[in-house]
Amino acid sequence: MQSASTQKSAYDDLFIWTDNVWNAPKEYALMRGRFDRDGAYMVNFFCTQPAFNYGFNHITHPEWQMSYKDERTFQARDLIVDICLHYLKIGVDGFRVDMADSLVKNDPDREATIEVWHYIFAKVRAQFPRAIFVSEWTDPDRSLAAGFDMDFINDRENTFANDLTRRELWDKQNISFLLPDSKLDISENLQKTVDLIGRNREKGYLSFISCNHDTARPTRFLHGRALRLFYIVLFTLPGVPFLYYGDEIAMQYQKDIPSKECGFARTGSRTVMNWTEGRNHGFSSAAEGKLFLPIDLTTSVEKMRSDQTSLYWLVKALIRLRKQETMLHGNMIEVVPQRDKRLLVYKRGDLTVAVNLARDEKTVEGKFGRVLFSDGDVRLCDGGIVLSAQSACVVG
Repeated sequence: MQSASTQKSAYDDLFIWTDNVWNAPKEYALMRGRFDRDGAYMVNFFCTQPAFNYGFNHITHPEWQMSYKDERTFQARDLIVDICLHYLKIGVDGFRVDMADSLVKNDPDREATIEVWHYIFAKVRAQFPRAIFVSEWTDPDRSLAAGFDMDFINDRENTFANDLTRRELWDKQNISFLLPDSKLDISENLQKTVDLIGRNREKGYLSFISCNHDTARPTRFLHGRALRLFYIVLFTLPGVPFLYYGDEIAMQYQKDIPSKECGFARTGSRTVMNWTEGRNHGFSSAAEGKLFLPIDLTTSVEKMRSDQTSLYWLVKALIRLRKQETMLHGNMIEVVPQRDKRLLVYKRGDLTVAVNLARDEKTVEGKFGRVLFSDGDVRLCDGGIVLSAQSACVVG
């Protein structure tokens, strides 16, 4: 608020302000009139998200824009360093950084933003060399070069991650690849992802996600066997998978609930965790009208734990498998092309992951040793592996 005051303060340059309230170029997201300071402030998205002043790479309005090399913009960098050090000193392991690619403005290739992150990481890791940083960037070539350990692979249009579970959001002509009746060919987007992993093999990890606070839960489009296949793929891909709270018990995306705190369509993925079968599923004893958001009435941890065939136990088994099998730890992956596009097969070192997405039985040809993990009816035969409808396995 001091930055927005008419009185001069040490925080005048912490956020991006134009030089007067009438100067608000349309090419920028600027807000004016909310405060008495004579200027318009830039936002990252919503009016409650003023943009820190990390500076600009390319200056278009020199009367109010500062170069990212201007020492006045280092105040924002140093504040981030102080915040990181504070929480690391009290015991956190690291940070997931929202909008990590958006620091420096007018920076299309992110070269200046990468330079700013180098500055921040140099100061933080001088004291905490093992601190973990995860970027929301969805561009590992740049995010890992900036110094992040992992990059969130978000739900972006026309990507392998989107093809698996949420293709319908962007493409009304197709349905998600993991659904049994899908005719989607993901080979091109899958190969792009494999190439991306290969280019960054020694730099860090891609982090495929089940969901996050910005995306629809996988249950929006996937159910039953298709949902189970999704988690098998998620936990057998390279990188560091992220499991959003409640996805392990198949919490539902609540499509039509009212927006809360600028959630809009995302609000349906932000309902509270369901713990028990009791009042408000164990999250709160409050009256229904006082709950933050409507409760998902379909599932709970208590309910899932009582059923050994539930998604909850499948996810636990996949986590255990991932810990036990060292071939699943690294960044090695090789796609094994199949004539039948309803078969997804890839190698992780000496292991082979085979997924049958179809409604009928399929055979993956090859020589295999033993089945390390399976979901559905899977059996080895002389010519390969026979997978029942919508089943999957990991073989050695």
